[in-house]
Amino acid sequence: MKNSKQIKKATLESIVYESFMKSPIPIAITRADDGTYVEVNEAGIRYMGMKREDIIGRKSTELGMMTKEQRQLFIDEIKKEGFARNIPLEVKIDDQVVQVLLAAYLFRRGNEDLLLCVLYSIGSY
Repeated sequence: MKNSKQIKKATLESIVYESFMKSPIPIAITRADDGTYVEVNEAGIRYMGMKREDIIGRKSTELGMMTKEQRQLFIDEIKKEGFARNIPLEVKIDDQVVQVLLAAYLFRRGNEDLLLCVLYSIGSY
């Protein structure tokens, strides 16, 4: 039988997950070491114009969300500051080049370093 602390934690986890998934801002969780997508919210899926199964398990560089050089600059900023924000990127979405700003922070889940990544569009799309 679950105690009230376990129920509250489960409820909080459910609220956080639902908030993540329903946010109107594109958000993704990637592995810090290689940029592999672990999760992406509904806005991120719409923004990328792909199906979830075509995103999860693939790398941001592989999907053209950023170049290897851009990713290295982004990772260097996180190593230096513990987070990154206002990182300008040009990404190709639905055959259009879109200017975005990327913000991310590093967190640990179990023994894996992950990044919570948020995209803000600054160009027309």
